Parts: sequence; structure tokens; C-alpha cells
Amino acid sequence: MKNKIIIILGALFLMCHLGMGQDLLINQGHRSENGLWCFPLLSDTTQYLYLPADAALVMEDSLPKFSFMRYILEKPSTEASSSALSQADGGGILHFLVQYDTPKGMIQQAEEELRETYENEDIKIRGPVVFKKARYTVISSIVNEDNVRTNRYLTSGEAPVLEGSKIALAFEMDPIKSKLLMESLKMTTSDISVAFELTFEGISDHFEASMEVDWNEVKNSQSFGGKANVYVVSAEVEAGFEKLRKNNNIRLDIRGSNTKMEALIQVVYDKLLTLMFEPVIKDDVPKEDNSNSEDFITDAVTGLFETDGALGSGNILGFGLSAHYKQKDINFQGTGTMDFTGRFPSERNHFLTFNLGNLYQEYGQDSLIFRDVPMWDPAFQQRAVYVGIDGSLEREFEDMIEGVTVWIKKQHANDDITLKDVFVNKDKFSESEGRIPIIYLNHGDTDLDQWMNYEYKTIWNFTGGAKFTTAYKPDASSMINLYTPFKRKAIELEGDLDELTQADIKVTKVKIEYDFFGETQSHDVKIRQGDALDEKSFEITLPNDQDEINYTITWFKKDGSRMEKQGTDQYGLIFIDDLPE
Repeated sequence: MKNKIIIILGALFLMCHLGMGQDLLINQGHRSENGLWCFPLLSDTTQYLYLPADAALVMEDSLPKFSFMRYILEKPSTEASSSALSQADGGGILHFLVQYDTPKGMIQQAEEELRETYENEDIKIRGPVVFKKARYTVISSIVNEDNVRTNRYLTSGEAPVLEGSKIALAFEMDPIKSKLLMESLKMTTSDISVAFELTFEGISDHFEASMEVDWNEVKNSQSFGGKANVYVVSAEVEAGFEKLRKNNNIRLDIRGSNTKMEALIQVVYDKLLTLMFEPVIKDDVPKEDNSNSEDFITDAVTGLFETDGALGSGNILGFGLSAHYKQKDINFQGTGTMDFTGRFPSERNHFLTFNLGNLYQEYGQDSLIFRDVPMWDPAFQQRAVYVGIDGSLEREFEDMIEGVTVWIKKQHANDDITLKDVFVNKDKFSESEGRIPIIYLNHGDTDLDQWMNYEYKTIWNFTGGAKFTTAYKPDASSMINLYTPFKRKAIELEGDLDELTQADIKVTKVKIEYDFFGETQSHDVKIRQGDALDEKSFEITLPNDQDEINYTITWFKKDGSRMEKQGTDQYGLIFIDDLPE
């Protein structure tokens, strides 16, 4: 089956296009000896527009708008080390502004050359081309997510369509990559390279041609993956079309003479692109397909640098690098023919590339450009005081202590007061492994020695309701060690039970009383003839600063009378056979 598509550009198409603005004669561009591309206008061939010639860092007050700051952070030690030196943490932040423009002298030189070449003093370069769209692409072998050093597509985005506009780029990296980049910036060719892809429109020369397409071969071609819905980028499309043309799946028949083959091929490819692909937004491309596209973009952009800013012949191409397309499901069958007659609107892409270069050689000592910053600042510091729990407390949490509250009070240099507390009970004790932090910040405390000073107090809650609160006391250590505020004490009973029997004593009762943090505690025992005194002792708990107890001994005689004696003891020994006279 043979399909025929006739494409004729008539006056209506041309008028519509010219009404949109620039009417560049896109096939009659002139590249001056200094490299500046200039294009005449269809409406007035003595008027030219030029393509920007340079891409570079933005300069302001003789300094590049570039900064590379490496920041250093203290890194907490995770394991004991015998070395006094260890690796700090941190990273780097790279920020720079780029733009594309053209030196005035270069424009004047190109204008003079045009006048001489075409022997017409009326020729004038009116200004820069206003681009239909513009993109930038950054490649790097250091500022990427992998540890493998290879040129890699890093990022891309929309760029201004007007010459002289600025783009800000910023990247953050880890310590190793920041060190590698610093060393790279000391070299003649640094690691960071930027490419601008600038798309502009124009009008082709008049030509007549026909194109024959073998749609069956095109659909089955592996040039675009061999199936529908394949995601590709512009550079892949152009490479695929070139392969199809070389394999005679696309055949051109040019009528007439002096037709520029390159211009005609571009028009043909534009039409094939419309028939076979639809544009897509980069973010909508599936991740696995996008990664392949990014690899292709990287190779293409790298090729720009390897050919001194050109890819293919010259630095003006019909297809771009980074635009993404989705292949359509082609319904054409057999062989199809397209006829081309007239002038055609056509797009071209202008590429500008530059490398950051060895900035360090000229600006390495300028702290506005390169700076290493320790991120230590008293205003951002915090003080951690740990509550350490003595192991002997574990048993007391089971028996006597319901919990203890530790309060820290910090009087700051700006008169602020920080009050913080932590409550420790049995569960908290188990979770903490003996270290619970209380943190306070810096409130204008420029004297760091004074900043370390604080006060603390403890509030103990005992089983049964007793409570003990200490007074605030000053400290500056990083650890508050909690010890039990009480001690165990044994009270022994001594005496001759036979003497008590001879004195007609039937039963002896010993009662002890003592203060336990505001609560009166009492215990008593009874001793009879035949009892073992070593089994009648007391074991009590006293506050750490207390030793004395009060005791009362009552002797009950066989005749029913009784005798009583009171006293105090601080040695842990009470004599029960010392009868009152």
C-alpha cells in the first residue's frame, strides 16, 4: 500500500509565521571569523540578528558570582579511640550564577565583516535573537549521588530566552566530594561544566523535494526501541532518523539545484518528528526510561566540550539535546510519500558551553569566593548534663523509692532562667542504662566557663508517702550522679537474760523510733526467757546525715508490774539488762 502526503507551504502559512515576530532566513546564516552567527531577516535582508557567543560566570565588581563554602561540624565519637585526632563531619555548598551574552566588540567586528563580504554599507546587526525556549544542563563527575567518577548529567532546567539574564545554581555535597571538587577547581579544567541549549525559529529557503518512507521498516526499527510508547530525547531522535536514512528506509528526491541538503533534511525530520512522536514533560517520564535519557544527554553534552562547543558540523543543530518525546503508535502501512514545496518554518538549536576553570588560582585566597567555615558558634551550642544513676538504686526502686525528680536551674548571662527537670523511676532507669540527659541552650552566654555552671536539686518520693527535697546546690560537671540519700543500719540488742529472770522479768519489750525524711518510723520486739538475742535485732533505714535513734525499753515482771527506760543510741547497740534503780 502506498500513502501520499503533500506538504505545501503557501502564503497563508508564511504570513502566519511572519506575524509571530522574527523572520530569520535560517539557511542564510553567516558565521564571522570571530565565531559569531548572524542571520538576515526575510523582511529586510540588510538587518541581522546574532546568536549569543559566550556563556560564563556572572561577574560583578571584577569578581565572579561564585562561592564554594566548606563547613566543618563536630562529629560525635561512636567508639573509643586511642588517637587524639579523629575525622570531623561537614560538607560543602557550591553556588554560582551563569549567563550567556556577547561582547560588544565582537558584534561590531562581525558587522564590519558582513558589510565587506556582501559589499553593502547598509547592513546592520540589530540585536540578539529572541529564543523560543532555552535550557541549561550541568554535568559533573563529582557532584553526583554515586561514588564512581564519571561524567554525569547532574541537572537541567529552563533558562532565560533573553541574552544577559542570569541563572543561579546551587549544590550540596558530602565531605569527600567537597574535597575532590576543591582539588578539581585548582586545575585548569575543573569538574563542573554547563551547556546552554537555545532554540530559535526561522524561515527556510524555498525548495522542492519529495520523501518516501517505508513505514513498516520505520515501525520495526530498533533505532527508537522497536515499539510504541518508547521515551527518547531529541538527540536520540535525530540519531534514529539518520540511521533510517542511511538504511534507505527514508529516501529523499530533491528537485532543482542549489538546494542546501542540510536545511532540507532538517525540514523533513521536523515533519517526521510530528508524525512519530509527541512531546512529554521530563518529570512524567518513568524513572527507568529517564535514567537512560539522562545518560544519552550526558554523552551528547560531553561531546559538545570535546568539539570545542560544536556537535556535528558547527554549533547550530535542528534537534536539541534534552527535550523528551514519547513515540506514537504509528498506523501508517506500506510506503508513504511526502511532497515539500515552498518555504518552511524551522527550528534550530544553538549550543553554548563553558567550564568553571581554575578559579582557585586567581581567587583561592579571597574569602568571598572560597571559605572553610567551622560551624561552631556559642549561640548554637547546647549544654547536656547527664543524670547518672548509681547501680545500688536499682534495688531501692523495687523496695523503697517510687521515683526521683532532678531539677536543673541555669541563670543565663542575659538574665533568662532555664528550669528543666527529668523524672526517674524503675522503667526510666531500665531504659536509660544509667545516663539521662538534661539539655539547656545558650542565652547570650559569651563567657563559656560561666555557661557551664548551673544549680540542681533532687526530689525523692518514697514508698509510703515520704518525700525528701534537697536544696539547690551549684555544680559545673557534665554528670549528676544520683546516690541513695539514705543508709541501712543494724541495731543490735545485748544483755544477760539469766539476770533478767532472777529479777522476775517475764518479758522485755524494746521499741525504737526515728525520723525518716519527715515521717516518724517505729519498730518493736519482745524478748522472753530462752529467746536468742541475735535473732531480735533491728535493720532500719536512716537518712545519710542521721545516726541517732530513740528507744524505749519496757520490762514486764511476773507480778504484773513493769519498769521503763528511755534513751538514744547512735552506735547501733542497746543493752536490755541495764534495769533502772
